[in-house]
Amino acid sequence: MAFALQQYHQLADRMATQITGSYQSWTDFLTTAARLYKYPYHEQLMIYAQHPEATACADYELWNKRMGRYVRRGAKGIALIDHSGDAPRPRYVFDVADTRGTARSRSLYLWEFRPEHERVVPHALEQQYSIRYAGDFADQLEQICSVKVTEYFLAHEQDILGIVDGSYLEQYHDYDKGVAFINAATVSTTYALLSRCGLVEDAHFGPEDFMPVFDFNTPQTVEALGSTVSGISEEILRNIEVTIKKYEREKLSERSYENGQTDLHPQRGLLDSQSEPVPAGEQEPGQVREDAEEVSTGASPGAVEPPDPVGAAVSSSMGDRRDGEPALGADDAGADAVGRRDGGAESQRPDEVGGADEHAESAGRGNDPHGTGVQLTMFDAPAGAQMSFFPSEAEQIQSIAEAESVTPSAFSMFISQDDIDHILRAGGNADAARMKIAAEFSKQKTLEDRAAFLKALYHGGNGLITDNGRLSAWYGDDGIHIATGDTSRYLRSAQVIGWADAAERIEELLDGGAFATNLEVTEAPRYERLGIAVDVWNLYHDFSDEAKSLGYLSCLGNIHSTSFPEETERLTDDLLNPAFRDRLLSEYKVFMDAYRENRALLRFHYHKSQALLTRLEDLSLPRKEFRSDMEAVPATGRFITEDEIAASLANGSSFEGGKTRIYAFFQTSHTPKENADFLKKEYGIGGHTHAVSRESGSYEDHGSKGITLKKAGCADVQMNWNKVASRISELIRMNRYFTPDEQALYDKAQAQDVVRNTAYDSYNAIKEAHPDNIVLFQVGDFFEIYGEDAKQAAELLDLNLTTRAIPGAGRVEMCGVPSHNLEMYVEKLRDKYDVTIAEAPDFRGERHIYTLRSIDHEAEAAIDVQETEFGADGSNVFHDPAADVTQPTVRELFDGYKLTVGNALSKDTAFVNACRNSDRQNAYLEGADAIRRIVTASDDLQLVRLYFDMPAFHNRLHQELLEELYPTLAATVAPSPYQITQEDIDNALLDWHNNLKGKQEVALYMQAHGRERSTAAWLAAKYGWEDGKTPMYIHVGNAEPVTLTWAQVQRRLAQLIRENKFYDENERLRLFSPDRYSIRLHPGEGGITGIWDEVLERFCGDGEQTLRFAEQNNAIAYLDGIKRDMGIELSPPAFTTPLGYTYHIGDRISSIELDHIATVGVIARVDEDHVWHTLPNVPGQEPVSIDRNSFERYLDTRYFEVSEPEPQRVIAAQHTEQPTPETPQAVQNLMGQRVEIDGKLYNVDSADETVAHLSVVSFTSTMLDRSTSTTRRRKLPRYRHRKHRQRRNGCKSSEQGRKPAGRSARLKGLQQTAVSL
Repeated sequence: MAFALQQYHQLADRMATQITGSYQSWTDFLTTAARLYKYPYHEQLMIYAQHPEATACADYELWNKRMGRYVRRGAKGIALIDHSGDAPRPRYVFDVADTRGTARSRSLYLWEFRPEHERVVPHALEQQYSIRYAGDFADQLEQICSVKVTEYFLAHEQDILGIVDGSYLEQYHDYDKGVAFINAATVSTTYALLSRCGLVEDAHFGPEDFMPVFDFNTPQTVEALGSTVSGISEEILRNIEVTIKKYEREKLSERSYENGQTDLHPQRGLLDSQSEPVPAGEQEPGQVREDAEEVSTGASPGAVEPPDPVGAAVSSSMGDRRDGEPALGADDAGADAVGRRDGGAESQRPDEVGGADEHAESAGRGNDPHGTGVQLTMFDAPAGAQMSFFPSEAEQIQSIAEAESVTPSAFSMFISQDDIDHILRAGGNADAARMKIAAEFSKQKTLEDRAAFLKALYHGGNGLITDNGRLSAWYGDDGIHIATGDTSRYLRSAQVIGWADAAERIEELLDGGAFATNLEVTEAPRYERLGIAVDVWNLYHDFSDEAKSLGYLSCLGNIHSTSFPEETERLTDDLLNPAFRDRLLSEYKVFMDAYRENRALLRFHYHKSQALLTRLEDLSLPRKEFRSDMEAVPATGRFITEDEIAASLANGSSFEGGKTRIYAFFQTSHTPKENADFLKKEYGIGGHTHAVSRESGSYEDHGSKGITLKKAGCADVQMNWNKVASRISELIRMNRYFTPDEQALYDKAQAQDVVRNTAYDSYNAIKEAHPDNIVLFQVGDFFEIYGEDAKQAAELLDLNLTTRAIPGAGRVEMCGVPSHNLEMYVEKLRDKYDVTIAEAPDFRGERHIYTLRSIDHEAEAAIDVQETEFGADGSNVFHDPAADVTQPTVRELFDGYKLTVGNALSKDTAFVNACRNSDRQNAYLEGADAIRRIVTASDDLQLVRLYFDMPAFHNRLHQELLEELYPTLAATVAPSPYQITQEDIDNALLDWHNNLKGKQEVALYMQAHGRERSTAAWLAAKYGWEDGKTPMYIHVGNAEPVTLTWAQVQRRLAQLIRENKFYDENERLRLFSPDRYSIRLHPGEGGITGIWDEVLERFCGDGEQTLRFAEQNNAIAYLDGIKRDMGIELSPPAFTTPLGYTYHIGDRISSIELDHIATVGVIARVDEDHVWHTLPNVPGQEPVSIDRNSFERYLDTRYFEVSEPEPQRVIAAQHTEQPTPETPQAVQNLMGQRVEIDGKLYNVDSADETVAHLSVVSFTSTMLDRSTSTTRRRKLPRYRHRKHRQRRNGCKSSEQGRKPAGRSARLKGLQQTAVSL
């Protein structure tokens, strides 16, 4: 094999040097290469070396399976090398002359250039390449080739100049080398094009034209030249081919319409490709080619170019195509498994005129004396067994017959069932598509519903690489378009699977466990519920305040308790509960009814609320269960198809109006460089996601070098701006850049532009008739203003001023206003200008032209009419002949009153403040009110009558006074006598512009770090200052501002927080109001149950009842906490001493001496063992404790005094002996008495304030004093959780606290307590 490969390459090198050795050799090669223009250069060379007369080549499998033709016995294949595997291997192609047809063979199509085509092809090339057709088609082709070759050389100059060593080019300077390459490639490409079109004439070319070719005498230089000629020829010939096919189709359609019949297939609407039966062997190759519709040319599957000594840049395909990529929009691009330079597919379309990729046959020339016609035998079988590698004729005919006997179906016409299943499983670029499909199909809806679901789910296109090659799919309105190769969207030969057929096949795959993996099938129901939960969550959180207040979707009341993932997961699980689903659906229907009437219930309206209702209803449908044993779907490769690239480019740039600008630019002729530069500027630098078929894992990046498309699992597609320009130009040429709706809008805009341009003369005529007026000229839905009028109007109305090219006038400034707001803009213009309006709503007929005078001119006209009719002083109506005194005119009265009213207006406080502290509009409104007040308050009846009875007087007075006074007062800001108060400062510190979260953050930080020095700097940053050194300035109107250091701010905020003034009432409610649903969720905290709904609604109304309920449920502390957070003042807890004296938390103690402690403070808290108090004169000191027993004994013996402590006084600790307390009189009176306790009689022998010494009647008295072990003090039970801890002897929760008792009653309580203990 290695030796054979060496021979192959030696033959290639030998042929390369031979073909450039003479004029005849080179032109013969160019003729063969032109017929096989879709093959790469190195294969064109080897086909020419072995079979120079070849016209259409393919492997035997393609002839058998696709064309229904068999390779005749004795035919020798053309040997080529396949580099697609791990090691090079031979492959063979056969010319059409080596095949024969059967009765049902598909015929071949060979396009040819006829004289009638010269009416369409040159114009199509002119639009594509911007080379004008001047009547000479050959000259146009030569100019196109010159431009394309020059562009290619400039792009790969260094690569080309680097391979000239050893050739005749080596002796040239670099510049002359470039000239030689450009001349040789240009003349060779032109010859190849004219040869394929059958237009080569002796007058066009001679040996002297090809003199530069002879300098290319090494394999490397010939490779560079041949690759260039081959690539450029392919691109241009493809464009010619597409144009001819389109022309032939249109002509065929016209003929069919005129004859009232059609040559289309009755079922698919495609051209019927079946030829009349012809006995095998009777149909000559020439006749086959004469009647041909289609055949394949180019490389067979797997063909890959061998390594190029020049480099990829030289050997790659030319122009705007990637390697092996057909020209954008070519009808046959990538339709079958042959003819692609990258080993991809070429078209096989018997159903279309122009569907083939074949080439016209030329006369055979036999074996060329320079080496052509050599038959390679290094890979052949032994002599006499040339076809032993392939099936015999009988075997081929049998295989063809078996293939034809199979009844075609929607799934088996061209594409294998496995490949169709791969495409269906791809899911159409939607996320988790297979799970969505499994969930939807489990609902057992009708076939129409399932088909509609698939149509909505699948979008864009997909490219898959399977064992059978490259497949492209496009998801259209009529179904899935599938073809081999890189494009399928516009191929008439593409197989179309309707959505109903696709739904049925997917149903079969799901039933058989062959559509989705076992994990996807299992998770599909939960994925459906999760999607619904997310959409419900988003909709619920977009409720407006009105919707929240009305309580819609109350079953979701707990949705605020945690984070988004936790809430949606919980809601997903809740949707499994039928009762919850029914309630949610019922409440959602109520919301939907209200939302249809009041769209303000939602803040945003992107939600698909009706679709969500359907999905909620579907949750209750009976489900079909699918099963699958697949752990993974069958693997396939992926690539970005030509259809996806075209669709991405057809989206336009990322800027508003970019697509229209691109389309408009390409409507005029520009050079390729101008097109590329325009697109580079229009797109700019950036990109976006969901760029390819709207897949979430796809991107489009554009920058200085071009556009890059990325899609998950696919190779990136990179296009320079020249390539992008060429593709967009082709899309526009084929009417595929705009959608029909976009095209209609563009055409409408163009029609308006035509009207606008033709109407400019009419506008000028109107302007000449009204030179001093602003002229508004209607064009469609806008009134447009031009020239100097546009500049003045744009400034007054705050409009965007633009320019437009007007034929014969250049670029003219213009602006416009919408017709539905005409009145508003006209009134603003009339403040200064007379306005002339030219209406023409329907672009046709007479224009209605009328003028509205400015306010000034209207007032003057009214005054003149008034004076003319009644006289300047009204003497024409009420003239007293005896009164000869001259009366002032209205104008003179106006001037006098203007001065009087103006002086008063300049002193009007409200107007002056509005001028200095507000905008012009508000100042004018305040000024109008002020003028009215001044006139009304005056005693001048003449002024009142003129003001209220004469609109012209009224309007002019307003206009002149306000226009004169506002600028002066607005520019003069006098210092205000107002002094900023502490309340103003506090308001400034506490105003967080509804940023309650930031305000709460300050409060929490201050509570934790309020005494730290660093807090000042933190506050400065929090309030938006760059550093803590810049003080805070507080402004109120024009008053002198107040400056505060951040330390002062810190101290004031701490004080406001301590005094509970930091939050206002609304903020407290927003931060601390109890949420009854969250209370229900936490019954462990305070024993809260659903009954708290009622309690919380009334706990401010009946405090006694609420506290009793709270006490019964161990929730005193919890309820107090809620009230405290809401800012509701709490009744201080009360505590009772053994003798009935009551004290409270918050009581101030002026002096007390206990256990050698002297102190001043406030009772802070009380527990079972201690009383805690603060030292207010020692800021920041933690509360200190006193033994509770000692404290209460002290209270029972020495009454403490409640008073305000002295502000600066601190009592030092004193060590004094505690005096022996005196026995209260009530206790002394009981001594010697007999008391009954629990049915037994006792004698009171003695008693003090804490202990009674009793003796049982008739028994020996036992002393119960401090020394006896039976004397104990009652204590309340101790609880670990602070919220469950009951207050000891609370006044609202104990018998002693509910009714005050006298001393005897208190002593009786003491006796009962002592004895019971």
